[in-house]
Amino acid sequence: MHKLGFNEATCMENSSVENDLRLCEKYGYDHIELRLDMLKKYLKTHTVKDLQNFFDSHHIKPFAFNSIENINFRTSHEWDQLMELFDFGCSIAQEIENPYMIVVPSMTDDICTKNEQEVLEDSVKVLTELAETAAPYGVKLSFEPIGDKRWCCNSIRQAMEIIEAVNRDDVGLTVDCINMYMHD
Repeated sequence: MHKLGFNEATCMENSSVENDLRLCEKYGYDHIELRLDMLKKYLKTHTVKDLQNFFDSHHIKPFAFNSIENINFRTSHEWDQLMELFDFGCSIAQEIENPYMIVVPSMTDDICTKNEQEVLEDSVKVLTELAETAAPYGVKLSFEPIGDKRWCCNSIRQAMEIIEAVNRDDVGLTVDCINMYMHD
């Protein structure tokens, strides 16, 4: 059976978590992909319990957090910042029963010069570490290649090779049609 989901990234410049939840419920959506940056804004005026109560009393349910970005080739300081956001996301995900965290490869002009073997090795290392961190929270990872050539992983083929090398049941693939279109 198909389910209707809403990705907050589609309206993030013009909306809020409160508004998206209200509209998704009103128009019969089954799931929402919450953005972590928007969630942080929401939590300035609400609690995690408010969010839990909303999901408990409405049809719409959380599906994924979007996203942990630029996961590859991080400096130690950048990795610490990423892990702070990742831990935040995992703890909230556990509390609201959000099953997935979307993770996105890195994009810079320098990184796009890395060869596929370097990207594979780094991605496997990073995804494995993130999955081990997420496991106690009951959160699974979904790796999303971005089709633009500036991203270090930009094809479904390459992403599948990475996921197969990670070889974990809690690491999968996000397929976004626009990324397939941009790549091909």
